[in-house]
Amino acid sequence: MKTKYGEIVSVTVLGRRWFQKTYGNTYHTAQVLVNGEYVWKSGKTYGYGDHYVQTAEAWLHAHGYMPRRKKSRTGPGEPAWQYYRERHGVAWTTQVVDVAREKDL
Repeated sequence: MKTKYGEIVSVTVLGRRWFQKTYGNTYHTAQVLVNGEYVWKSGKTYGYGDHYVQTAEAWLHAHGYMPRRKKSRTGPGEPAWQYYRERHGVAWTTQVVDVAREKDL
């Protein structure tokens, strides 16, 4: 897929999650690699499950790396991995690690 940054063939999103036992909140950070090169890391952000993917995807949209997915009337639409792989031919990979300490985010 061609963008203002050149041809994008792969995007990797690396997430780190931390569960705050005191208040029961979950926080994450997200790192983004485009074509194997590190381009961004988020700060500590509230969100559980795969919200690290949504954080990374929002940054990719805002900075012109990826087109925005269309949402359906009943929900978020097709998953990011399916949209980018099948419609745009971009290898979309995610990986997450749960960490024990906040400073490990």
